[in-house]
Amino acid sequence: MWSFLTGKGAVIKYTFDDMLVEVPRETGTDAPRAAWRLHGTLRITTTDADNGAQ
Repeated sequence: MWSFLTGKGAVIKYTFDDMLVEVPRETGTDAPRAAWRLHGTLRITTTDADNGAQ
């Protein structure tokens, strides 16, 4: 879908409220994880040649 929308002036907006990311400390299914809680805004933007990139 992203490949189709890129260059067509499309906007994809993601909103995360009280986002929790669990980051494994090791490989494996039962690996211990560090929990990162994000408060505030996570903003992701992209541009391409058709939309202002140089």
